[in-house]
Amino acid sequence: MPLDEIGRKRLLRRARMQRLKSLAEAADRRGDEVARLQAADRWRALATDAEAARAPRALWWTGRGGS
Repeated sequence: MPLDEIGRKRLLRRARMQRLKSLAEAADRRGDEVARLQAADRWRALATDAEAARAPRALWWTGRGGS
């Protein structure tokens, strides 16, 4: 696979993860627990353990973080 294709896929994955995080945060502000959990579950399915370990406080909305 060409490097530009790998970079494109990585960029799309990061954008998808950021969108899911934004959806979860918006649902949390609205008090919509079901939507927050669905977005968090979809984010967790994409996230690697290394990504979760790098930002534990930023992951409060997934139920995986430390605070």
